[in-house]
Amino acid sequence: AKELGVGFELIDCTSFTSGARSEKNFHEFILQIHKSNRPVVLAFDEIHALPEKMQDRLLTLLQSRKYSYLENGIAHVLEMPEITFIGATTDDNELREPLKDRCSNLTFTMGDYTRVQLSQILCNKFAAMGLSADDAVIARCVNRFRCSLRDIRAIVKGIYTKTVLAGTQTVTVEMAEDYFEQRGIDA
Repeated sequence: AKELGVGFELIDCTSFTSGARSEKNFHEFILQIHKSNRPVVLAFDEIHALPEKMQDRLLTLLQSRKYSYLENGIAHVLEMPEITFIGATTDDNELREPLKDRCSNLTFTMGDYTRVQLSQILCNKFAAMGLSADDAVIARCVNRFRCSLRDIRAIVKGIYTKTVLAGTQTVTVEMAEDYFEQRGIDA
């Protein structure tokens, strides 16, 4: 969303049930996006947990950038051309086939990040914290990630604390090694 210069809306699909209240909350969420009248990235986290009826409500939105609904027996269609849709899942087998079909230009894959990708992510995380680190620091850190972004966040936060205590914005190999030794994270 930052790269596109647009708004960002995250919805945790695990919070929805098949009940009427959840359906109403989901509907109001989509209406609020429409009312904001701004380009937006819609991120549906754990989309596989979204009840089938709500997954079906996304079909027209994904296919033709329109949100359709009935209210008091009257059909409504809202244009929503300025959305970017992200559906994150750890279990794409739980997604309904029509929803997968609307995302036919996408490939559902799960895989580890490469060392190059992890290095770039780490550099970005350090930069976001106002820190700099040379290649030696990056190489020592990347070995400890186990290909997990959660590991990266935890390590960056821990090393950030070391830099604050040292009164610097430059991460050194010694700081990184000290952090890893204290946390019991081996190479």
